[in-house]
Amino acid sequence: IYVKGNPKVIKGTSRGDYEIIVNAPGYFPQAKAVRVDSLKPYSAKVLHFALEQRTQ
Repeated sequence: IYVKGNPKVIKGTSRGDYEIIVNAPGYFPQAKAVRVDSLKPYSAKVLHFALEQRTQ
């Protein structure tokens, strides 16, 4: 999966997962926020990428 733009972690939950704002036409054309749980098996990559973007 390729996430275009700058995904941003908007919040963590008590379970330790995250919601990420993504811009990924073709994958989530209507999505403003996508839960990491819904991105499996790509969640680790996407979360890592989002956290990297956030800390830059």
